[in-house]
Amino acid sequence: MLPKTAKGDRTRTSLIEKAAIRFARDGFNQTNLSEIARDVGIKPASIYAYFEDKRDLFFAALNLDNASLFNKIDEEILDDFSQDWNLSFEKILDLIELHPLTKRVLMGGEEMASARLEVLPSEALLIEKLVAKIKSGQVHKIIRSDIDPDLI
Repeated sequence: MLPKTAKGDRTRTSLIEKAAIRFARDGFNQTNLSEIARDVGIKPASIYAYFEDKRDLFFAALNLDNASLFNKIDEEILDDFSQDWNLSFEKILDLIELHPLTKRVLMGGEEMASARLEVLPSEALLIEKLVAKIKSGQVHKIIRSDIDPDLI
């Protein structure tokens, strides 16, 4: 791996952003690392200075897309537990539409993602926030006490 530099960080971020677009549009199997490298303006072999392999880049792109979605869910839905849950669910579906890679994975379009066992950092953060919100809601009698937030 290359040492961290401002330019290196920008290149890595650009690789993740361009990969997210390609993976969302073309899927994991049809996405070519050479095309992503061309999109970023680097040689294909340079990708391996930032990512172990295509799978590693895919999960970095998925984590970025998930993190963006989960931040929106946190801001627009989890902050207000008094909302109508049907409306909240509809809002989540609307937000998913704005995150094509996450949507593709959720719709079962990526065999790579469905086979994974690890939890992405973005997912772990959302789970942590959701558990805290449920516990707080239970203290304030907004959420039923028989719901175990630790099972999430």
